[in-house]
Amino acid sequence: METLFDVLIIGAGSIGLPTALFCVENGLKVAVIDKNHSAGQGDNKSAIGGIRATHAEPAKIILGKNSLDFFQNWEKNYKTSIGWKKGGYLYPVFETNHEEMLKKNLIIQHQYNLNIDWISPHDIKDIVPQIEERNLLGGTWSPDDGSASPIMTAQALYLEGLKKGIKYFFNEKIESIDKISEIFYIKSTSKSIFKSKWIINAAGVGISEIANLFNTEIKLVPDSHEAGITEPVKTFLKPMIVDIRKDKGSSNYYFYQNHEGQIEFCITPDPPIIGENRDSTSEFLPMVAKRMLKLMPILSILRVRRVWRGIYPNSLDGSPIIGFDKNFSNVIHAGAMCGQGYMFGPAVGLLIVKMIKNELDNKDRFVLDRLSLNRDFSSHETLK
Repeated sequence: METLFDVLIIGAGSIGLPTALFCVENGLKVAVIDKNHSAGQGDNKSAIGGIRATHAEPAKIILGKNSLDFFQNWEKNYKTSIGWKKGGYLYPVFETNHEEMLKKNLIIQHQYNLNIDWISPHDIKDIVPQIEERNLLGGTWSPDDGSASPIMTAQALYLEGLKKGIKYFFNEKIESIDKISEIFYIKSTSKSIFKSKWIINAAGVGISEIANLFNTEIKLVPDSHEAGITEPVKTFLKPMIVDIRKDKGSSNYYFYQNHEGQIEFCITPDPPIIGENRDSTSEFLPMVAKRMLKLMPILSILRVRRVWRGIYPNSLDGSPIIGFDKNFSNVIHAGAMCGQGYMFGPAVGLLIVKMIKNELDNKDRFVLDRLSLNRDFSSHETLK
């Protein structure tokens, strides 16, 4: 491989694909390497597609807002569909401790100009008439959040990248990385040698393995989550609904109706299922169905088409890791997205381009400081 690239990105997923597109649009010569056979074949395709700025960690609020801007403007800017739907996020509350927590989060969210408010049970019924209202205390409503299709997005980013000259190399696993002068020489399993000035580690759950090649440690605690999708029906549900109550075997669960009319749903196991097992279980569907039907009985008429399982590459504190390598100033690690890589991917890509071009502003530096590889990982966001 004789070509010298400006940027070589490891991973053609939620982070790597948008990063590659933004790099090439900024005049950089870009290559993307992935161990899978095509784009978006890691845990990117396991996401159910929720996109929100509704977080309590300031850095994640900023990333979420920037990503929302990208997703909602994709069709206008690139003339293809990714299934974007501006449906909002609704957190219905049935317990006073959850009301206190969410109202406390509102203070931070309003400081960062999020369009989110506490609404009454009556207002919730206006948005979701079919919701069970017994013991409903109210909830938070953020109408600017939305959803899109991870599969359609990956394909759209890949095809747009091809048109603009990005070189993709699939079925390639990195074996070694050497640096001679200012150039990296990257050897893959096919014995190809790739040359690049910059390396972006966007390898998803494999980010630690790549970081080790630079003698850098990134600690992950991966766990698995299951999701499912129903047959399509006429649109009746506007927002993503997130129920944060705990039940036997699970903490929160969430669901929404996508742009094609299907209900997509996911649940958070409690305790977490640590590891990288992607096999579906017999426990998931009865558990999540019971909870969903209790909250919205009308869902009982729907038939489930399929279920699947994906991996959350979690950091120790539940927030992403983005930053320069401690040993190499032209290596950037971006991962540990804790199941939120799809929603943060475009914002992270935009940030990486600014890191490469040395065009960071104060807000960017604030985000990078809070999400640094070297931060104190002892704190945790109240609502991840």
